[in-house]
Amino acid sequence: MRFLSLTCCLALTAAAGCGGPEFEAGGNETDAGSDMTAPTDGGSWCASRTSLFCEDFDEYSTINDLYASSKWSSHTATSGSFRLNTSSSPPSPPNSLEVLGGDNADVLLVKTFQPLASTAKHARLEFDLRIDNPGSPGVLVASGFAAIGFGAGIDDGYAALVITNGPQLSMGWGLAGDAGLKSGDAGTAGLAHVMTFPAASRWSDRFAIDIDYTQSCVQVFDGASPQLASCIPLPAELLARRTLSVVLGNYVVGLGSVGPLIDLEFDDVTFDTQ
Repeated sequence: MRFLSLTCCLALTAAAGCGGPEFEAGGNETDAGSDMTAPTDGGSWCASRTSLFCEDFDEYSTINDLYASSKWSSHTATSGSFRLNTSSSPPSPPNSLEVLGGDNADVLLVKTFQPLASTAKHARLEFDLRIDNPGSPGVLVASGFAAIGFGAGIDDGYAALVITNGPQLSMGWGLAGDAGLKSGDAGTAGLAHVMTFPAASRWSDRFAIDIDYTQSCVQVFDGASPQLASCIPLPAELLARRTLSVVLGNYVVGLGSVGPLIDLEFDDVTFDTQ
């Protein structure tokens, strides 16, 4: 699978906030940032959730157990790797999912869902994030690490969080057919920068990518706080695609280097539609 280049030009014209009060209010499965601990009854974190999809990575003994699980649709691990980490005090012990990769990394974990109902107003991916090493991306390279794909992965288009020069977190989208070549410029001139960058080697607030079908746009949240100055408009071509996927990992595109290593961790991943 090739991560599509981020070549869109993003017109920041929609209203800020894009996420909907039903998510920002912090109900059971979408409490943004306030439920960072494991349940006290000894059960798994996901056992107390009613999300469409929930993954706390705690039911697996090895990474091969995760790959074999019916919970995930596919994975790739080229020029990098996934592993389970028990030593970084994950929000819900014992495991977090760690992904490592540098230049040319193609390390992706994908979950594809049944087609979205035509009445859906939101699609939202949430996750706890830890950046142990952000790398050192150049000005014409980006590393995608979390996305909502508009299809069975990201080849049909996506809205993705990436690490760019700075380092900075940025949001971008791409259409099916965008050049996925590593020699491109990764579209870094068209990315919208996220307001905050998590401190290294600590679990951050809960991040979310929220597709708002009522405003035809995407917003990023850190906890309950919107992180883009404006909700980024998405093209009708993407919004018309009703099959969605969750994609986690590390995929480097563009011209230049991200450094020898990007090291990220995920925990307590949820996906919901409403």
